[in-house]
Amino acid sequence: MPASQPAGAAAPGSGSNAGANAGSGHALAGNGPGIAGDQSGAADDWLDRVRRRLRRFMKDPNKEREKKAFGTVWLTITVAHDGAVVDAQLQKSSGVAFLDQAALQMVHDASPLPPLPDSIKAASVRFSIPADYEPGLFERLFGSH
Repeated sequence: MPASQPAGAAAPGSGSNAGANAGSGHALAGNGPGIAGDQSGAADDWLDRVRRRLRRFMKDPNKEREKKAFGTVWLTITVAHDGAVVDAQLQKSSGVAFLDQAALQMVHDASPLPPLPDSIKAASVRFSIPADYEPGLFERLFGSH
């Protein structure tokens, strides 16, 4: 049995959670295809719970900075069956080091993630997910000064 199987994620802003954080400036988006061959929908439910947990630990890295930066960080996360984060890596940098670091810190702070559903028999799974650090409503309306 392989230790993990990759599962993709949809483009930022797509999927059932698109717009869920409208105005907040922070989002985890995308619905990927079934994880580890799960066709029951349990994996999609699990991935949605993972996104919600990560979102709770997402902090605004611009809060203490005079010069604001925005972007999307793509992360690849490996999770053990019990929900422990085995590995988290940058898949694609935002181009801003402190945003990239904030995204990795979010995963660390959120660990453990929800355990994998019983329908997934793999010991661990690997998936990719975006962390969007975009301007909030205030910054969009008035610019960041």
